[in-house]
Amino acid sequence: MRASRALVFVTALTAAALLGPPASAAGCTVEQLPAGPATDLSYVAGIDAIGRIAGVAGPWADLRGVRWTGTAAEDLGAFGPGAVNRHGVLAGSQHAKATVWREGVTTTLPDLGHGAVANDINDRGDVVGQAFEADGYTQAVVWPVDDPGTMRVLADLPGASTAAEAIDNSGLIIGWSGLSTQNQSSMVWRTDGTVVGEYPAGVWFSDIVQGRIVGFREQDGAREAISMNAISGAITPIAGGAGGLANATNISGAVVGSVGDSPVWWARGKATALPLPPGAASGTATAISPFGSLIAGDVRDASWKRVAVVWRCG
Repeated sequence: MRASRALVFVTALTAAALLGPPASAAGCTVEQLPAGPATDLSYVAGIDAIGRIAGVAGPWADLRGVRWTGTAAEDLGAFGPGAVNRHGVLAGSQHAKATVWREGVTTTLPDLGHGAVANDINDRGDVVGQAFEADGYTQAVVWPVDDPGTMRVLADLPGASTAAEAIDNSGLIIGWSGLSTQNQSSMVWRTDGTVVGEYPAGVWFSDIVQGRIVGFREQDGAREAISMNAISGAITPIAGGAGGLANATNISGAVVGSVGDSPVWWARGKATALPLPPGAASGTATAISPFGSLIAGDVRDASWKRVAVVWRCG
C-alpha cells in the first residue's frame, strides 16, 4: 500500500544573519589521500568514529573502494562505498548490487531483480538507497536491520523515480521523488514508508543527523546553505552560507560543504574556509567525523581532476 503524499510547503522560516565571506582556517592542514600514481579519480564517502575514511579511487577502467587509515590505504576491491556509520560498517554497491561491508565480509542486499544502490547506513545498521525497476526507474527503499534479508519499498511512483539518500539513528530518512531535477520533490520518510514531509523543487537535502537536515535551497536565483528541522519543516539559513551548499553534518551540529569554489566548515556560528592544497583550483568538504574536527572531501585542479583530501583542524 502506497503512503499518502500530502504536499507540505516550507512555512516556518527562521531568520539568521548571513555573514560575509568565510574566514580563512587557522590551524587547519590539508593533505591528499594516497591513491596511487595512475589514479584518474578519488573521492570520499564518509568518516567513522575513529577517523577511518571510506571512498573510491583508481583509474577510470578500475575504480576500487578504499578505506584510508592515516596515510595507509586499504583496497576494498570491487566494493564501492557510499557511506560509513560510526562503527566502521560501510554501505554501497558491488557488481550493481546494494552491499554492506563489515571488516572484509560483504553482504548482498535484496532488490527488485534489476540491481540496487545503498546510499547510507545509520549506527543501528539500517540501510537506505534505491532499487531499480525493469523500466529503469528507481524506488526508494530501506533494508531494516531488525528484519535481515528483507527490503521495504518506501515510495513507488509509477512512471517516475524515488530514492532514499540518508537515514539518521531515529529512523528518519531523506530523499527525493519525481521525474527530473526540475520537478523533483525533497522527501522525509519514516522507515515504515510514512511521509513526514514533502518539499517542492528548489529545496535539496544532503544529510540528516538527530532530526536535523542540511542541504541548500535556490530562491529568486540565489542559492544558500540551510538546515531544517525534519519534523516541523522549519528552515534556518546557515550563517555564512550565502551562495553555498551544505553537504554533511555531525552530532555536534558542525556542518561542512562549500561556498563558491571554497570548501567550508561551519561550527559554533562561524563559517571557516578550509585551505586548498597547492595546484587546486576549487574544492568541497563532503564528510565530517561524528565527534571531532576531521573533515574530508575533494578538490579539483586546473584540468578538473577530482582528488580526495583530508583536513585536520585543531
